[in-house]
Amino acid sequence: MKLLTDTYTKKLGTKRRGGMASCIKSVVREKTGSLLVESVISIALFTIVGTAVMSGLSTTQISGAQTERQSIAEFVARNQMASIFESAYLNIGTDYPAVTTPEGYTVTATTEEVDVLAPDPDVQKVIVTVSYGNDTVFVLETIKAKQL
Repeated sequence: MKLLTDTYTKKLGTKRRGGMASCIKSVVREKTGSLLVESVISIALFTIVGTAVMSGLSTTQISGAQTERQSIAEFVARNQMASIFESAYLNIGTDYPAVTTPEGYTVTATTEEVDVLAPDPDVQKVIVTVSYGNDTVFVLETIKAKQL
């Protein structure tokens, strides 16, 4: 009781009429206003922190999906290259047959001349392109020579 009265006295400088009940009402009114401000600030901080965490999780998920897509595309491209090296030499400008791919992926294997200035029909550059949907995900190039 004495502590509450001392607080009341220090705040107002002198005692006013109404005594202890008035003092308690005054302290409660002050606490109510600051409690509202504290609540608003803490909600704002939790919102900011929550948004940052959710943004980080979303970025991680997107990055993981891109990495998975890239890995699958590389696997498909390497399978296509293995198939090309096992198949017979095709003329430049001819596409090698595509290997089977997972759903959503497409693969093309095109050929072109290695050196346009000094063309050699027995050597070709093979370009394997793996796409997911409409986006090119992985490109792999190699040189293939005709076996004599």
